[in-house]
Amino acid sequence: MRSKGLLIALGIIFLRFNNHLQYPGLCSGLVFIMSKFVTGRALADVVYDILFEAKQQLVLVSPYIKLDDYFREILDRHAHNPELELIVVFGKNEGNVARSVSRIDLEYFAKFSHVTLVYAPTLHGKYYGNESKGVVTSINLYDYSFQNNIEFGVCTENTQLINKLLDRRTLDGQAFEQAMQVASSHDVIFVRRPVYKLRTGLMAKLAGASFSGKDYLEPMVLFDAIGELLNNQNFPSYRIIEFPKQIKYEETVYQVRPTREEVEARYQSQPYSPSKALRDSNPLTSAMSVHTADEQGYCIRTGVLIPFNPDRPLSYAAYKVWAEFGNENYPERFCHRTGKASHGKTSVRYPVLYFQL
Repeated sequence: MRSKGLLIALGIIFLRFNNHLQYPGLCSGLVFIMSKFVTGRALADVVYDILFEAKQQLVLVSPYIKLDDYFREILDRHAHNPELELIVVFGKNEGNVARSVSRIDLEYFAKFSHVTLVYAPTLHGKYYGNESKGVVTSINLYDYSFQNNIEFGVCTENTQLINKLLDRRTLDGQAFEQAMQVASSHDVIFVRRPVYKLRTGLMAKLAGASFSGKDYLEPMVLFDAIGELLNNQNFPSYRIIEFPKQIKYEETVYQVRPTREEVEARYQSQPYSPSKALRDSNPLTSAMSVHTADEQGYCIRTGVLIPFNPDRPLSYAAYKVWAEFGNENYPERFCHRTGKASHGKTSVRYPVLYFQL
């Protein structure tokens, strides 16, 4: 009888699976994914595992965040992995965001190679997920909550194969999509992206696919408004979709060698300043400092025509406003050379879009 019952059960599963492939909208009840209610130590372990086991993507959605040594210990393994995308969404306490997350914790996340930090003022839900499992829960990513509070959650674990078969019509799939919707519809406050070079040359050609791929270099910060957010200052509104996933190395360095005369003339004609020294030490921006006296540029804040001079990329009116705070990293709106919208990727320190080279 047992074997007969098992055969019947397997037959039902097969029929439901076959029907799902033909009519996926009619058989959303097909379950190959393990969902379970968790609380107490089991909930904590689920969250710890999600953070520790992530390989391609890690999404953390929590209104309040406070990391203790244990959280940092399990997250540190991802800090310098450019192939893992970290998205952190936090919220609450508009006007006093430090009550939701500290500068120390924001700067900790900012060291990751591929990271986006998003602020959602009305956020109340909590979700933690990677590419294979996720949990919808009541618990904040807050050390006190994990050690003292009574918290609940529903954990779902699946496989990439099942994700493809079910087209993510799963509990975790829906939770993940909602988390990404929240992330994509609110302002980013920090963006850092990997910089890579494609492997080329004889060895890559001889070895073929086994040797082809990318070599990762120092990541690049594309947007940073952490200070403005914590100090309750205005900053440009940009969304995660406006930034590239990765940056090709060739887009960050000049492709045409400047002449010695051009470089010497630039050093002789311009006074020393911290911003200029940083730009001159970086091929990305030093190449853009070569200009003639009558060359036209654009104010990086207003877009109006001004003389092209990377050491003075603001109009006088815009400069008076900027000088109130003097933040050389404050994200601006336009490229100083082309006048094109920069979506926060230019600043007084870096007034020319890197991808215009």
